[in-house]
Amino acid sequence: MPDIDSLIGNETLRNSIKAALSPRESIDLIKPKLHIPILLLYECTITQKQSVVSDYYKNELIEYHKNRAESFFKKQLSKIGGIPHYSEIKFHLILFPVPLKKTIVDRFVSMADFYKNS
Repeated sequence: MPDIDSLIGNETLRNSIKAALSPRESIDLIKPKLHIPILLLYECTITQKQSVVSDYYKNELIEYHKNRAESFFKKQLSKIGGIPHYSEIKFHLILFPVPLKKTIVDRFVSMADFYKNS
């Protein structure tokens, strides 16, 4: 929690966050307030077929991945639905479709290695 002191200037807010994250408080109280972003970089066959970002393309992506995400989270909920207040946690799926993932991953790894060894 030391990071909270340097990241949050508003003392009232900072103290409220610390109190909510206290080991004496039940995590169930904050589950309804949780927003968890999930960023996915993925190779997409729909994207591979496109040369421009059109409304048709965007709608096709949304429809396809919305159905997949709903299916995944329904299965997830049925498996771990016994966890109190799990269904109240908000997951935000952020999709980043690319035509070829390998190039991006290779560049990222190369840059990470460069900075790691500098």
